[in-house]
Amino acid sequence: SDVYKRQVIGNHDSLLIKRSKLGNIPDEWMKPIDEIYGLDGIDFQEEYIIDDVLLIHGEAAGGKSGWQDMCRKTGLSTVFGHYHSIGGIRYHQMRDQRTLFSMCVGCGIDVKKYAFEYAKGSPDLPVIGAGIIYGPNRAYFEPFDWTDRKNTRRN
Repeated sequence: SDVYKRQVIGNHDSLLIKRSKLGNIPDEWMKPIDEIYGLDGIDFQEEYIIDDVLLIHGEAAGGKSGWQDMCRKTGLSTVFGHYHSIGGIRYHQMRDQRTLFSMCVGCGIDVKKYAFEYAKGSPDLPVIGAGIIYGPNRAYFEPFDWTDRKNTRRN
């Protein structure tokens, strides 16, 4: 299915685009994100709506607790992962009788990589997990078992 060939553009991805524009680099000189990452055939977009669920990166959520009310702001159940140290779901019963959810899926990063040096002083470790969407009004978040946390420690 083509749904598995989609990727939401994150704020780190969009830095490439923003910096090229600030540097007056013509768009035609820039490679598409799928080529930069070697992911030919993956459709990168700012957002997707699939089965009445909005998938976004989430940097505009409005702070670390903003994720909890995203579905109320968008009018759709909303999934995002901008906040590396948060994972979970919050449900809302809307006035029109719909049940919506906001889900933050954490991330899938390795904090030992150079790209995440900027967060080295943070007291928060990443929440590594996965979100499962059953439909526009039901989802599940599964945090990964960290019995052995060696891949998330900053040593």
